[in-house]
Amino acid sequence: MSLPAEAIFEEESRHYVLVKESKTKDGISFKKVEVETGISDSEYIEIKTERISDVLISGVYYLVNNE
Repeated sequence: MSLPAEAIFEEESRHYVLVKESKTKDGISFKKVEVETGISDSEYIEIKTERISDVLISGVYYLVNNE
């Protein structure tokens, strides 16, 4: 599996994605999930972690930096 580079963020030398946790009438909540990354190019990064779904692809930088 690979994801757009903008979907992955780094904290303290570890890589994370935001995964949808729940959806209510008030909005959607996400949880931070650590992932193991592999090869990458300028646009995509390989994700070696299995069983990841409902990953936020766009807007990650805004959510992570405005908590």
